[in-house]
Amino acid sequence: VMTYMPIKMARILNLFIAIGCVGFLVVVIVGAQPLMMIGQFETSPAMEIPMWTMYLCLTVGSVYFAIEVILLLIQRWDDPCSKNMAQE
Repeated sequence: VMTYMPIKMARILNLFIAIGCVGFLVVVIVGAQPLMMIGQFETSPAMEIPMWTMYLCLTVGSVYFAIEVILLLIQRWDDPCSKNMAQE
């Protein structure tokens, strides 16, 4: 669909998609904070690992994914309609 759009419209669409993705990831990061607070007092039943370390993965993974979304937006800014971006 994006290959048939004008470049300016494709850029705007990519920007809205990136804003939506990063917005969702911010919600995940904010939602993971109370879990980490609760996890300070819990340990996993089998391995006795503090649960806050497991919940920290939500925050770290979301931050990493947000960085990837922003980098992809920057990479595709000049040619948002390129079909070969996934192969590079």
